[in-house]
Amino acid sequence: MQGLSQVNPVWMRTFPHRVAPMNDEWFPGVLLRCDEVNCWSSGTTFRYLRQHSQQERFGPKPQLMIVPAAILEALAQFLLIPEERLLATTYHAELARLYGSHHPHGRLLSTPFTFHLCPACVAHTRLLKRTLMWPHLQFCPLHHIELRNTCQCGVALWPFSGKALPFTCFACGLDWGSLPQRQIPRTRLGRELQLGLFYNYFLVEGTPRRMEYAAEILRRHEKEESMLSWNEHPQVNLFEDSCPGGKHESSNKTLSQAQLCSRIGVNYQVVLGRWGCMGGRHGISNRGLSQAQICSKFHVNHHILGLTSVSRGQYSCGG
Repeated sequence: MQGLSQVNPVWMRTFPHRVAPMNDEWFPGVLLRCDEVNCWSSGTTFRYLRQHSQQERFGPKPQLMIVPAAILEALAQFLLIPEERLLATTYHAELARLYGSHHPHGRLLSTPFTFHLCPACVAHTRLLKRTLMWPHLQFCPLHHIELRNTCQCGVALWPFSGKALPFTCFACGLDWGSLPQRQIPRTRLGRELQLGLFYNYFLVEGTPRRMEYAAEILRRHEKEESMLSWNEHPQVNLFEDSCPGGKHESSNKTLSQAQLCSRIGVNYQVVLGRWGCMGGRHGISNRGLSQAQICSKFHVNHHILGLTSVSRGQYSCGG
C-alpha cells in the first residue's frame, strides 16, 4: 500500500497560504495580505512577482493603478484564481474605456500620487480600498474618518518597505490599523460625497466624448471667472452631433438667433434690447445682428458652434 506522503505537483506552483481579492480591494493590498498570511516581510510577494515575470522596470514607488499583464498572470497562477479577479483590483479597464486606449497609463488617474488609507478598514479587514486611492479624497465614505498618509512618528506611509511587517510603519513599527481615527467634519461631508460621485460616474460610465464635454464645461467656467476671450481657450465642438459628417442640414436644422443665444448662454432679451433696434425697427431678423455678430459681441468664436454663414440672419451646419 502506497503511503500518503506524495506531494501534489500543483501545490509546488502556488504559495503556501493563498488569499483572494476582496470587494473593492486595491492590488497592493492583495500583495500585502499574501505577505502577512505567509509570514513574509512587506513587499516580498511583489519582489518575487517582478523577478518571476521579468518585470524589473519599476520606479522606487510604483503607483500600481495599472499592473503589467505578466504580473497579473503570474499571481493568478500562484493564487489559483482567475486573472480577471486581479484585473478588477486595478484601474486598467476603467482608464482604457475613459481615454479610448488599450494601454492606458496609471498617471491618467493621478499624476501626483499620494498613498493614503483608512485606519478602520485596515483594522477590521486588512483592506486597502481601491476607491480610496482617488486623488483629493480625504475621508473614508464608509467609516467617515480621515484618511491617513503619514504615521504618528511623522514618516510617510508606503505599501512596501522591505524590512517591516505588512501593514505597519517601517520606521516605528506601528500597525496602520492603530493610527488615530479622526471624524469627518460636517462641513466637508457634502464635498466628499460629491467628489466620490464624480469619480464613480467617469470611471464607471465615462467615455472620451464625455471627457471632452467635461473639459469644455471647465473651460467655460474658467472663462467666466477670468473674463478671458474665448479664443484663448482650446475649442471643442459640442454641437457636432447636429452636423453629422460635417455636411449641410436641411433648413429646419438652422439656428435662430434665440437658439444661438441659448447655446452660448446669453440672454436673448438682452441682445434684442441692446442691438435689436436698427433703423428704428425692433427685431433680430435679417435686419438685426447676424449670429457671427452676436458671437463677436460676447467674445464667442462662432466656428466652435459648427456654423457657416448662409445669409446675414441665418446659419446652418457646415463642413
